[in-house]
Amino acid sequence: MQTTPESTFVIEATPRVGSGKGAARRARRAGRVPALVAQTGTTFLCDVDRRAIEEIFRISNDRNVFVTVRSAGVSHPCLINEVQRHPVSREIEHLDFLDVTRTKEVEVTVAVEVVGRAAGTRA
Repeated sequence: MQTTPESTFVIEATPRVGSGKGAARRARRAGRVPALVAQTGTTFLCDVDRRAIEEIFRISNDRNVFVTVRSAGVSHPCLINEVQRHPVSREIEHLDFLDVTRTKEVEVTVAVEVVGRAAGTRA
């Protein structure tokens, strides 16, 4: 995992052979997280390193983080669209990346934390 000047993270992905539960379980046993990169009209199945993706979440402390997914010499600028976690252990089980470009609009959820009290409510 590396960071780029635009403060995005770079993660290496390996193309996943096969789809479904069996291929996903094999990837998890190998310490990898099954993922997919959703592009316009197509999807690309891959696996990413579990420790690298957990490090990205630890450093960024944000769900809306830009990640460059690099696979077979091709780079995909992505947003993490969905994270599926195990209900008990909270380990990451699956990731969905959304392939984005600077000209494409995306909708994200942003957490807002209200600090202090409004001037009209103070006594």
